Amino acid sequence: MGTFPQEDELPPSGTTRRTRDASSADLVANGSATTDPSPAPRHRIRRRLIPLDGHGDIRLGVLAALLCMIGSWYVSTWLDESATAHIISYPPAQMNGLFTWTDLVYAPYYYLMHYWTALVGINPFTLRLPSVLAVGVGTAAMAATGRVLVARRGQLLYAACFALLPRVMAMGIEARPYAFAAMFVACAVWLVVLIGRRPTAWRVIGLTAAMALAVYAQMYAVLPVVGLTLVGLLTIRTRHRWLVAAAAVAAGTLCLPFGVAAVGQLRQVGWIADLSHDWFDHALVESWAASRTNVNVTATDLVPHVIAVTMAVLAALLVVLALVSRFTGTAAERAGRRAGVARMLWAMVPIVLTVVVLWTYSLLATDVLLARYFTAVAPFYAVVLAEATMALRWGRARVVPVLLLVGALALAGFQRRPYAKVTWEDYSLLATVMRTEAQPGDGLLTERNPQPNENYQVALACDPDAFAHVVNLAQPNKPPLDGPFRRDPPRIRLVTYPQLPQRIWLAVPFGQWSEYGQQLEHLGYQPTLTERGPQGDPGGHAITLWQRW
Repeated sequence: MGTFPQEDELPPSGTTRRTRDASSADLVANGSATTDPSPAPRHRIRRRLIPLDGHGDIRLGVLAALLCMIGSWYVSTWLDESATAHIISYPPAQMNGLFTWTDLVYAPYYYLMHYWTALVGINPFTLRLPSVLAVGVGTAAMAATGRVLVARRGQLLYAACFALLPRVMAMGIEARPYAFAAMFVACAVWLVVLIGRRPTAWRVIGLTAAMALAVYAQMYAVLPVVGLTLVGLLTIRTRHRWLVAAAAVAAGTLCLPFGVAAVGQLRQVGWIADLSHDWFDHALVESWAASRTNVNVTATDLVPHVIAVTMAVLAALLVVLALVSRFTGTAAERAGRRAGVARMLWAMVPIVLTVVVLWTYSLLATDVLLARYFTAVAPFYAVVLAEATMALRWGRARVVPVLLLVGALALAGFQRRPYAKVTWEDYSLLATVMRTEAQPGDGLLTERNPQPNENYQVALACDPDAFAHVVNLAQPNKPPLDGPFRRDPPRIRLVTYPQLPQRIWLAVPFGQWSEYGQQLEHLGYQPTLTERGPQGDPGGHAITLWQRW
């Protein structure tokens, strides 16, 4: 049986089909459906909560979105998210000027977020909510895929493995386009399955749109899209396979001008080549078992990283156990596992293709091997984990997926710590202090940072309402859009300022001498209150209230 069985090979959703010997071990639904006319009350309740139809898929998607949303507003934003907040706050005309020389690859996402935040405002929650919703839609698409292929167990496991995948949970609370790429690829997987069974014009159009939008969301999504196309061509047995190829060609045509223009700005990721990071870790572990935002492991990432590496080992063990299960047991049991193990192996094609291409390109040309660039492959990791779990023969072996579930939930918790993304980029601290402690008319100064992109002024872009009642003394007016990050304003001499407020808040990185602090002291100001960010090396910021009477 191929990866995408045809309509005459599968029963309608919610029904079962037995093999010629009528053995109960050979149910296509892998035991998820039943011929008992009066199912147990427990099963009836479960079917009412999550029906085996599109309504059940949507409910699983809503559940995934709600789960991902937990703590999404609590985690401090970081530098890349500040770029999103900064760029989308400007009119499209200024954004267009920026895209002529940088960040064109993110332009579709920035336009979407510009019009979204024009309605709801800019703060950590509204910035991340679209990504949360993308996780929900992607989960619903994966649930529908599992339902069509494997009925009840497929619906639940495909949805759970996608929604709880640590990479998906991490990108769901990220104000960047990666969750959208995973969502569109998940929709493309679902549509390929449907086209393999019964093609319609709308399904082919939908597949074309899903493939194109995945690439527009994240350019590297072209690799799993190509992998999916290959799988469709090799597994769909009828001429319907050519509809998948036609949709891929049409999507490629739509993306070609954008791709050519974006490749011309590839220099903007040149900074990756200057880093020293573990390619194996990024490609084989962090690509799906995300434990951190930092490129390399820091002190606060040690425990999550150990969990991620352990999950990678357990996942490899799970796949091996599934393969062994395929060739053990009775003939009927082996036949019953054949289709699921085949789907698991075919789902590895886009994963391997993406890893090999990015790895090879990084070796021969420019280093582009970062874990978050693998997000679009998440639906295929979910298929591998779900099918491997369903293929297990031995009851004791089921402890492996249970441990993977525990690890995924643990990583989701670590991802939602206040400063989980990048410890020293504690932007939410400044916004919180301004919202809760500052008074109308207070002044604000941020000490200049030797690293231009690490300046604390970027915090003002992530939650502008928190600073509406204070005066940004060094930059009272919003500057024009001249780069992806808000720039550090030139240092000012406070003695020349016409009328200084009585209260001035000064933010300084830990361990850094403050020239502004010295100026304030000479002007008769005294420090009265200090709020501190996360400790560490490097640590966050100290925000001090200076007053004079």
